[in-house]
Amino acid sequence: MTKTDNSFFYQPVVVGYGSIHDSTSINGSTVEELISLPPLGSTSNTIASTDSNTSIATQEKQSHARNSTAADLRLSMLSNFSTAYNVISISLALDLLSTQRHLSVADKSLCSSALFAGMIAGQLGGGALGDVCGRHIAMMAVMLLQVLASLLSSLSTDLPMANDNDTDDTKNIRVSLVTMLAFWRFVLGVGCGGVYPLAATLTAESSNDGESAKARRVALAFSFQGVGYLTVPVVALMIVWLLGEASDLAWRLLLGLGAVPGIVLTFTRVRNNVLHNNVRKSTPDITKLAQHGTTRTPSVLDAISQEPQLWRKMLGTAGCWLLFDIAYYGNIMFQPIVLACAFGEEEETAGHAARDSALIAALALPGYFMSYCMVNRQSPRFIQIQGFLVMAVLYACIAAYFEQMSKNRFVLLGFYGATFFSCNYGPNSTTFMLPAITYSKECRSTLNGVCAASGKVGALLGSIVFARAVQRFGQAAVFASCAWLSVIGALVTFVCVQPPNDDIIGPDEIIGALERGKPVPGTPVLNKKKKIPSVYSLPSIFDFYEVAIRSGNGNADNSREKIHVVSS
Repeated sequence: MTKTDNSFFYQPVVVGYGSIHDSTSINGSTVEELISLPPLGSTSNTIASTDSNTSIATQEKQSHARNSTAADLRLSMLSNFSTAYNVISISLALDLLSTQRHLSVADKSLCSSALFAGMIAGQLGGGALGDVCGRHIAMMAVMLLQVLASLLSSLSTDLPMANDNDTDDTKNIRVSLVTMLAFWRFVLGVGCGGVYPLAATLTAESSNDGESAKARRVALAFSFQGVGYLTVPVVALMIVWLLGEASDLAWRLLLGLGAVPGIVLTFTRVRNNVLHNNVRKSTPDITKLAQHGTTRTPSVLDAISQEPQLWRKMLGTAGCWLLFDIAYYGNIMFQPIVLACAFGEEEETAGHAARDSALIAALALPGYFMSYCMVNRQSPRFIQIQGFLVMAVLYACIAAYFEQMSKNRFVLLGFYGATFFSCNYGPNSTTFMLPAITYSKECRSTLNGVCAASGKVGALLGSIVFARAVQRFGQAAVFASCAWLSVIGALVTFVCVQPPNDDIIGPDEIIGALERGKPVPGTPVLNKKKKIPSVYSLPSIFDFYEVAIRSGNGNADNSREKIHVVSS
């Protein structure tokens, strides 16, 4: 039994700092539900001494907790898969569509550019929405956008519109199929872009583990983008085999299937809400607690302004993502050239394009899972530096010996495939991980979106600049530029990305240690043989509730004093 100086009884357990606000949850329970437990006062020894009905109800609530670690991980994995499918499917769909009508280079560029523009807007807006409205609400919003835009993209057609002039000779103005498709691809890009910051943030916050464990879960969620990239050409090949390239249904079916993951998520969400509403308990009104001086969560802008070492973190996350995507999308430009050297000049058909995309995706896929397997043994910082350096070496070799390699298709294809493997094992995965484990919770989703948007800006720069550079300076110069960008990325990572620290004593780490039954880092271990006269406990949410209700002095800051606990 423990007793404080002012006759309140507490458990000698370190729980950590907490604040009362709507989004706080511990082990699947909200703050309102936690503080609805009987107070830690003289009438009860501990929380565990409550009546059996309350314990059973609490266990039932926890067993039906919707936002568990596994559920959030599945949500992030499926949303990443959906995003990758919808981003890649447009290129093969345009190849199928071009067999029925003439599509110029400008038409294809319009659809691709609209998607990229939408993704930048979605990454910025979706990240901010995650901090303002909550991660799950924002995730469902962007996934519904994906469902809507995928279905309407598949239904795009030439649209006649009447002129506004009230004359008899009214002429019809036609909105072309390509224009309609580009519009819905922009909307789809907003939905796809919003997934980037939300999926990473959700996965990192799904459990109160250390930094390495969080990074490993984020890597697993991100790896399903690689699965999505491989699924698109495989599905395209099946559609071509069943329907043929000239079928109008082929490209529409390929785009429309992008709505399936979002529909599955929506159905699961509605089903879980129906199930868990049956076990949800009424919670007490906490407006009275606000009258006793409880603090509100700072706004997103305030949290960003108070973020420690903000510019260094931004250089290490957003800056590295920008540099990586410039080099990565510059490398993608040479995919047709490399495949032509490997397989010879062939007639350009949708089936051949799908086969080539499937080959590249298959070569790149192991890199995603290698990152997942190694992130528990190597820090994300080390993996990113290592990946950048390996990329630099590979790009330099291709730049120096491209002519010689082109004479041996297996050597060229091996080196080119190795660049994608090292990208996915390195910066492609870690640039997705690092923002989710670097920034504070109050602004994590917003800054994650800024980092992701900077990456897409880099992708646009790489596609535009290198497209002109290859015509003026040649292929070797572009590969050499990618090598130098990779070296700069490694240096920026070394300087600006902080080494991992799994021993930070924060509320998430403390609660996670208690849930796993492990010692809390930095706290004394009680020895049963030797009595320790006193320990100091960090105030928790229970302490705030206890002091505010019992003292009634309206000053919550008094609860942040050290509580003297005497062990019996």
